[in-house]
Amino acid sequence: MSSFIKNYGKYYLLWVAYFISARAIFIWYHGDKSSLMDWGSIANTFVYGSRLDISMAGYYSVIPFVLLAVYAFLKDNAALLNVVKYFTNTLLFLSSFLIAADLELYKNWGCRLDDIALNTLKDPAETMASAGSSPVGTLIFIFICLTGISMTAFNSFIFKPLSQSQNKQNPIPLSSRSLKLGLGLFSMLVLIIPIRGGFQLAPVNQSAVYFSKNTFANHAAINALWNFYVTIFEKRVNKTHNKIFMDDAKANALLADLFKDSSQTKYLIKKDIKNPNFILITWESFTAKVVERMGGVKGVTPQFDALCKEGILFDSIYSAGHRTHFGLMATLGAYPCVTGYNIFDTPRKAEKMACMARNLGQKGYETSFYYGGEAEFANFKNYLITGQFSKLTTKETFDKKDLNSKWGAFDHVVLERANRDLAGAKEPFFSNILTLSSHEPFELPTDRNDWGQPDFKPTDDVDLMFNNAMYYTDKAVGEFISAAKKQPWWQNTIVVIIADHGSVHVPPHDDEFHNFHVPMLWLGGALAHQDTVIHTVGSQSDIAATVLGQLDMPHTEYVWSKNIMTTGYRPFAYFNYHNGFGFVRKDGKYAYDTEGGYIRRQDGYVNDKDIEIGKAYIQMTYQDYMRK
Repeated sequence: MSSFIKNYGKYYLLWVAYFISARAIFIWYHGDKSSLMDWGSIANTFVYGSRLDISMAGYYSVIPFVLLAVYAFLKDNAALLNVVKYFTNTLLFLSSFLIAADLELYKNWGCRLDDIALNTLKDPAETMASAGSSPVGTLIFIFICLTGISMTAFNSFIFKPLSQSQNKQNPIPLSSRSLKLGLGLFSMLVLIIPIRGGFQLAPVNQSAVYFSKNTFANHAAINALWNFYVTIFEKRVNKTHNKIFMDDAKANALLADLFKDSSQTKYLIKKDIKNPNFILITWESFTAKVVERMGGVKGVTPQFDALCKEGILFDSIYSAGHRTHFGLMATLGAYPCVTGYNIFDTPRKAEKMACMARNLGQKGYETSFYYGGEAEFANFKNYLITGQFSKLTTKETFDKKDLNSKWGAFDHVVLERANRDLAGAKEPFFSNILTLSSHEPFELPTDRNDWGQPDFKPTDDVDLMFNNAMYYTDKAVGEFISAAKKQPWWQNTIVVIIADHGSVHVPPHDDEFHNFHVPMLWLGGALAHQDTVIHTVGSQSDIAATVLGQLDMPHTEYVWSKNIMTTGYRPFAYFNYHNGFGFVRKDGKYAYDTEGGYIRRQDGYVNDKDIEIGKAYIQMTYQDYMRK
């Protein structure tokens, strides 16, 4: 029985060793880049990369584990064992081919093997031309060696011992065979753990292996085959939103006119402050529907309502999408939501995106990011690292005693940590704090009895639970601001509070305009105005251009962002959701169903040009995304 279990372990470890070898080959092949890394970084490519290695080994082991279990149950079934042999050898052959191809593709593209590689097969002539300058002989040698050594290892250490045991004359009792079948199927189920990368909430993804500011080090840690299969799968399961409403020339002309602005910036910062600190609080699901000052439910966000009197409230802002990853990309990178695609899932694309942390870092700002959950959630860790946040404080950096929420650390713990850290931060600094407690299941900490609403009673009403969680985060944010006011840096600081996205919770539930409507508040000692409301229509994606505009910094790389504090700004907001989009102007707004081809909802005056602009927006953002 012990030898039977060992066969499963040996099979799984064969694949782990195979992927480790593939990474070693990758680092050797790209010696010009790896030579710039120290030994610690090289070692970390294996340490961090092991998470995807063990996941991929799990995927590859599922079918053989089932076959080996059935093989152990049936007597004298050598044919089934041969199926395992041919299946494994075929996998080794194909995997070695892809690994060899990845070596040269990376040299030309600067990204690991993904679904885009399949597109090259559509043009064989171009493929052959690209391969003309490649060291084909070296690649073939690597392919042959990797295939031959791995097949020899499998056949010698796994297939041969199993085949020999098959030839034993002693009959195996049915009870023993049944036990082996049960253990084999159980072993297959256990593979779920390495496949998803452990017991954490978010399954393992590319972000899990990012650890360095050195892009090549992060790329070396990625398992090329894991990346290849996952991008293919995601492309197949995601609905394509490639809607062609007009020719590209017309669409581009409409958008160029929409973004045209050569006017002057209206400054919100005191004239004597040149490089203020910026703290961006990205509030989970912070919908305008719970802000009394904006006509929302009374008593849910009393701290925020009070803070509005101390700053500038933008009351006509809309979120770009409906998920956290869309909100992060919109606030930090000013990129619109492309429904069906999480750009963080494709490192090759995410690494090309602009990021405010990078721009401010180049200006001398210290940059940091705080989040009480897993940075791998929605795969945004790779973007934060390549976006050059110099410090990431996430779930794994908190003490276990502080991880009392399903998601990780509660909001007040994260905000208190940020306040302590920023007390000693070098100025100027830029810090992004992402909250999480107002996400389902709407948990609250139990260390204080005043965290929830005073009149809240245990309930199954999701809307009431949502409001209660919002009340808690509102209190935590209020206490953070109170503590921040006592810091010496407060007088040189701007705090921007905005949602990562809106929410369907709280009536009206099915109204896109309300569900994407979010508050944005600017406050801080560096602010030149107080108790002010700006009604200008804008989007999450306008934050980057607006912040950089206040600092007189160029922001031309943020092509989808507008400085809403300019005299010639053309107010509008665009948001995207499943099977549709919304377009908002001051006098009218509409939500358009792209599947049915009709306006789902309209409020105010909407003309034909407004509808054309919305269609041009979704058409060109999708095409821009696919070109990344």
